[in-house]
Amino acid sequence: RMMDQMKQREEEKKQLFIQREEEAQERLKHLAAIRAAEEEYKKKEAAEREEARVHAVMRAAAEEENRKNALLEKQKHDEENLRKLQEVKRQEMMMQQEKERLKKQDKMDAISRLKRIE
Repeated sequence: RMMDQMKQREEEKKQLFIQREEEAQERLKHLAAIRAAEEEYKKKEAAEREEARVHAVMRAAAEEENRKNALLEKQKHDEENLRKLQEVKRQEMMMQQEKERLKKQDKMDAISRLKRIE
């Protein structure tokens, strides 16, 4: 009878040990799952930060390209306006030269008429 009680206590201790071992294993599994979820979250956040950085770099490059194109377009307009202005000045100069030539011609014609009259 005493042996049965000792056996029973040993069996109870053994069962308690097994139960505690199983509980510890469950806690370890739970902790591992939490760690895995945290790692996944960190990876996802890092990927999102990298994607945001890439988008920012691409956006900055596009903005720089737009600024460059706007400057080139402005330069093209400025050059066109300068060319037109130079053409107008050239035409004005030619008109002025033509006026002077005609004035001189009129003067010569007048002198020629006066000489004929005399």
